[in-house]
Amino acid sequence: MVDRVDCDVDYDKISQVWAEESLASMAAVDGEGLFHEEMVQAIKDSISSDSTGASGEDGFTVPDLKSESIRAEISIFRYDPSSSTTGKDTWICALPGHMSILEVLRTLKNTQDGSLTFRDGNVDDPTTAITINGRHVLPGNLRLDLAAPIRDDVISIKIEPLNGFEVIRDLVVDHWALETKREMSKPWMATVTRKGLSTPQGALGSMTPLIASELHSITDIHSYPILHSSSDATSHSEEYLGPSILSHMWARRNDPRISPTKKNEIEALLDSSIGIKAETDLSSIRRQGKGAIIHDALLNCKTSTLARTGYNGRHGKHVWWYAVTVKSSGKVNDTVLHRQVLGPIGLIGNLFSGVTARMVLGFTRNGGKMINDILALIAPPAGLGKMPRQFNSSVKNHHEVVAIFNEMDGRF
Repeated sequence: MVDRVDCDVDYDKISQVWAEESLASMAAVDGEGLFHEEMVQAIKDSISSDSTGASGEDGFTVPDLKSESIRAEISIFRYDPSSSTTGKDTWICALPGHMSILEVLRTLKNTQDGSLTFRDGNVDDPTTAITINGRHVLPGNLRLDLAAPIRDDVISIKIEPLNGFEVIRDLVVDHWALETKREMSKPWMATVTRKGLSTPQGALGSMTPLIASELHSITDIHSYPILHSSSDATSHSEEYLGPSILSHMWARRNDPRISPTKKNEIEALLDSSIGIKAETDLSSIRRQGKGAIIHDALLNCKTSTLARTGYNGRHGKHVWWYAVTVKSSGKVNDTVLHRQVLGPIGLIGNLFSGVTARMVLGFTRNGGKMINDILALIAPPAGLGKMPRQFNSSVKNHHEVVAIFNEMDGRF
C-alpha cells in the first residue's frame, strides 16, 4: 500500500509521516475491499486538521475526568450475624461524582462506621460484586454520578448484597455454594482424538473462527457471581446450578473437541431437575449479566433439552402451556393451573374425571359456596363449585408463580 521506511532511534517524525500515509490508505478501502485512491488526500487532510485532541510531549493528554461534588443519599443493607438482625443505614453526604462506589464504601467505613463490612479488592475483582438500585455491578467500575439519575441535585442509591447467596455480614455473601456446584458439574475438559495442523510449534488442533468466537463469547463472563444472581430462580432453589455454571457447561457441550462420553455426561446434567429446566425466566438474565449473548445461549440450551426429552413431563407439557398463557398477556388466571396447563388434549380428557369435573358439578367438599362468581349465571360453568374466578389479575413476579407451579404441578 505504501513504501516501507527504515527508522533508527530517532523514529518519531519518520514513523508519524509513514503512519499517516498508511492509515489514510487503509481507511480508503471500502467494505467491498475496493481501494479509492482519490480519498487518500481527503483523509490525510482530516487527520492533520486543527484538533485539540492530541497535545503534550507524547502527543496525547489524558482528559480531566474529575467532576464536582454532588449530594448523595446512600442507603446500605446491614446484617449483624451475632444478633441475627437486619436493617439499613442511610448517610447523606457530599462526595465527588467521579468517585467509584467502592471508594465511597471505603470512605464511609473510614469516616463514619468502621464496622461496615464489604469485600474490598481491585476494580475488576469479581468477588466484590454488589447490588445497586437493583443492578448487579462491580463497585470499582461504577462512578457515583452514574449509579442513578440525579434529581434536584441529589443522587439516591440503595446498596444491597447479591441475591441468591447467603449473607455473612452486611454486603458480604458466601460464594461457597456456587463453588460447590461448579465442582459438582465437573467443568474440566475431556477431549477426543481429532485432526490437527502441523505447525512450527508442533501439532495443533484446529477450529473454525466462527465456532471459536461463539464459544469464547459464551464463556467471556466478567463476574460469575453476578451472572448467578441475575437469575430470579437462584434465590428460590438451593439445588439449581444457576446460569453461570450452565452457560459454561453449554459451551463445553458445543465444543467440537469434547469427547462423546463427556458430552453425554454434560447433557444428562443439563436435562436434570437442577439443570436448565429449573430456570423460570430468562428475561432477567438478559437485563443483567452478559445480556443477549448469555440469554440466547441459555435459550438454545433449554430448547435442546426439551427436544431431547420430547417435550414431555413437567416442563414439556405443563409449563409449556402455562408459560404461553402467562407470558403472552402478562396476566395469570387461577384456572390455568388445572385447565390451560393440560393443553387441548389433556383438557378434553379431564372433563369427566379430575379437577374440572369436580368443580363443575359443585363438589366443594369443604362447605364452600356452590357459586363463587356472578359470571357463572351468565356463562356456566365458570364460577361453579370450587371453580376459581375467571377474571385475570396482573403478574408482577413471573418467576415466583412458575416456581410455585413447578413444585405443585405433580399434584394436579
